Amino acid sequence: MPGWTFLDSVVPYYDPYELDYGTLIIPSLSKNFRYAYQREYRFALFPPVAQSRLKEPLFLDLGALSCIAGLFRRDGTLIAGRKSGS
Repeated sequence: MPGWTFLDSVVPYYDPYELDYGTLIIPSLSKNFRYAYQREYRFALFPPVAQSRLKEPLFLDLGALSCIAGLFRRDGTLIAGRKSGS
């Protein structure tokens, strides 16, 4: 997708009541700490400035992610997909 900016990151969780001045929060990648149990990894695509207001939603067909991602129970046991580091 020429001209688009791609970001990927482990989701940083923050306490909205304890933010320090100057703390960088990227809304599309950050979440309130009450969701920290989710332990997410996010991908974000940002259109070029000229296309910053898309009139239609953009749908991406990623296919199966089980070869690079996993779904885990709260205790850490793997439900489906791949364990990290394997």
